Amino acid sequence: MIAVRVAERVLAPFAGGGAGAGPLSWGQLEMWGALRRVGSWLPIGGVSPLPPGMTVEQSAAVMTFIMSRHPSLRTRLRFGPDGHTEQVVAAAGEAALDVVAQAADDGSVYIDSTAGSERMQQLFASGKMAMNVAGPYTLPEYVDAKIDYGLVSMPSFGDEHTTIAGPDTWAIFDNGDERVAAAIEFMDWFSEPEQQLRWITEAGSLPLTTDVEDADGFAGYERSLPELAKFIENTELARTRPTVPEYPQISQAMGKAIASVLYGEADPSEALAQAVETSNAELGVPGP
Repeated sequence: MIAVRVAERVLAPFAGGGAGAGPLSWGQLEMWGALRRVGSWLPIGGVSPLPPGMTVEQSAAVMTFIMSRHPSLRTRLRFGPDGHTEQVVAAAGEAALDVVAQAADDGSVYIDSTAGSERMQQLFASGKMAMNVAGPYTLPEYVDAKIDYGLVSMPSFGDEHTTIAGPDTWAIFDNGDERVAAAIEFMDWFSEPEQQLRWITEAGSLPLTTDVEDADGFAGYERSLPELAKFIENTELARTRPTVPEYPQISQAMGKAIASVLYGEADPSEALAQAVETSNAELGVPGP
């Protein structure tokens, strides 16, 4: 997950025809019914590259034109006390255009060499960094710092987004039958929803089991940390990291590759190929 703090917010004024209130169209009724059935607002997004040299002001002008031209973009739903729903088209207003800079190009990428990336977290929480790769354990810090943050998944070239999420591995050592039995009993107790809720609340971790969502107090805990639900949903894509002695060297090779790309010192494909070659050498895998 990537936590994004808005670096700049530009207002794009708009004004257009077709303003007023009225009943929902057939298409709107169909979509509203779908939203209620699935319990989601069915977000639709996309990415569009900008022409070289295009400024923020020019982008805001495009936003003004689009909002003014299309009444559907100026439409909201209004819900009456009797449950009646109608559409309301605004005649004029302002649209907020959030701006996040291309960090790698302007040299503002910060590579944190501290264990746990503590310094990077502090910079983000203080409003001095626009984007940060983070986990659920950072959300309490962002809430305490009162910063305006959002959360998006790491992009990918496949059907599933990229994630580094991986479950914690609990190992029980065989130090005799009595100790093993005691350790298993402890883990059974620790995995109960009530204990899990206390653990994740104090440590900022994700639930180990899905039934913790049924524990008293979980709903309040989730509301206290905006965007936490996205981290929980992301656990469906979590994969256990390989328990091999070479893993630290593989992780280091990948880290160096990512850093070299962020600093603009290497092409992504070349950096990835180098990381794969280093990892294969550590694992003793023959090269191409």
